[in-house]
Amino acid sequence: MKIVNNSTQVIHLFANQVQSEARTPSSPYGGSSLYFEGESIFSYGSHYKLGLHLKGRAILINTLGYSVTTSKQISQLSQGARHLNTFYSESVFIDSVLAKVESLLLLIPRARKNKLRYLNEIKGLCASFNDFQNHLIQHKITFIRWSKGERKKVLIDKRSKEFKRLAYILANLENSDLLEQEAQRQNEQAKQKKQAKAIKDTQNFREGKTNFVRLTFDLLRLETREHPTPINNEKGDIIEVANVTTLSVRTSQGLKIDINEARKLLYILEANKYHTPTLNTLLKGEKIGFYTIDKVEKNALFIGCHTIQFKEVQRVAIDINKAIN
Repeated sequence: MKIVNNSTQVIHLFANQVQSEARTPSSPYGGSSLYFEGESIFSYGSHYKLGLHLKGRAILINTLGYSVTTSKQISQLSQGARHLNTFYSESVFIDSVLAKVESLLLLIPRARKNKLRYLNEIKGLCASFNDFQNHLIQHKITFIRWSKGERKKVLIDKRSKEFKRLAYILANLENSDLLEQEAQRQNEQAKQKKQAKAIKDTQNFREGKTNFVRLTFDLLRLETREHPTPINNEKGDIIEVANVTTLSVRTSQGLKIDINEARKLLYILEANKYHTPTLNTLLKGEKIGFYTIDKVEKNALFIGCHTIQFKEVQRVAIDINKAIN
């Protein structure tokens, strides 16, 4: 049997059927950790078949009873066999699929957050099982040589109690409103969580605890800044340094508007009573500092990636009037 450098090479040769056999070098404890013969690849001896080629350019990978080491080999084989139709034993053998489905069904009534995930996992297992059965039928496969070389019947008898039980579970899931109800519940929870976060983020921005908030529209905040300014006499000498307060309007996406620019815009908005069509005609293409107004639409100013709603302008206008007057 040809010896190659490592397990990756063995898996590559096996997945692509480049040759009929190969193995990794023997370990100090005896034996080879990975080898294949013909259509079967083994990990640490013939008792654990890692994978099996099937007719129809397919491969069956053993994902039952694996160890930490074999889990790495399973991953490597999955990558190496990406060009093949890949099936996994835990989701195609009727006994394993049914046991997993039954265990998930027991979790659903007690689940608070993961009910939808469990339901979808059941549907995914049933879909994988059906895909495998269709492949077996298409390529006329009834038995495979699996654990310790024994013949294992894989084409299921639809009259068996296991198949009838699985079909019954899936039919009830498909006909039940439970999946839709759970999806609606989780969507509502996500919506409420998003709304709560938006409220908290808005509060933090307006209180000056943060300068950036990601919302579908911009928030506005009046900012005051005191900075020392020298005062000169007629000769140009500095006679004193006084703190001068400057005002500006900041958006929650980092757009900063000089107070004079903000007041000029505010005057136009109020003079035209926030009438959108009129303001679109007056303001489209106009500059605010370095920025250009793209359009006025849906009771909002659109300035590049910034969307400033009229109601937010009216809210900050109160703070501006208080500060000026």
